Amino acid sequence: GDVDVDRFVLLVDQLHLAQVDDPVTPVVILVPSSTLLDRIRRLLSHERQSTLLNVHLLTFHQFALRLADELHGQNRPTNIRIVDDLFFEQLVRYLTRNRPSGLAPLQRIGHASGTWAALWSTIRDLKDAGVDPAAALQSVTEGYFGQDEPDRLQALFTLYAAVEEVGKALGVGTADDFTEALIPFVPSSPF
Repeated sequence: GDVDVDRFVLLVDQLHLAQVDDPVTPVVILVPSSTLLDRIRRLLSHERQSTLLNVHLLTFHQFALRLADELHGQNRPTNIRIVDDLFFEQLVRYLTRNRPSGLAPLQRIGHASGTWAALWSTIRDLKDAGVDPAAALQSVTEGYFGQDEPDRLQALFTLYAAVEEVGKALGVGTADDFTEALIPFVPSSPF
């Protein structure tokens, strides 16, 4: 709608201002998704016929990979390896079955193949929302979630904390964990 057009016009204006004194001034435009990246590239190059000389269009993940390459070149490798959802689904399965402390309610929910994917998806949503597992556990204990299945909530947040702990111990994580680990290095990047 009009809001998208206004934001795009603002982006074009900012790009023009950044390169008004020197048309080859390097500019980086970071966006959250490849779909949006393609749309902006198409709009800038075709519809606005903007010159994209020295304009770098990257997703957050692409920027994180570039930053990781810079760090690797400086003998400062990243400490997180990206693993896929299947790894985390199996980790959730393993923890639920082999760590009885606090996870008993989850051990009774069934063992269909989709169970582990659903539990991992829930934990990933909690991670994406920035929920602190310790604070969530305390909130359950203090009754902030009401009386609706506090045992299951406690087990879920306990599992979430265990997944975080094991991920750190093994040095593995999601693409978002990888990107987040690189944030402190952004200011020192020559890019």
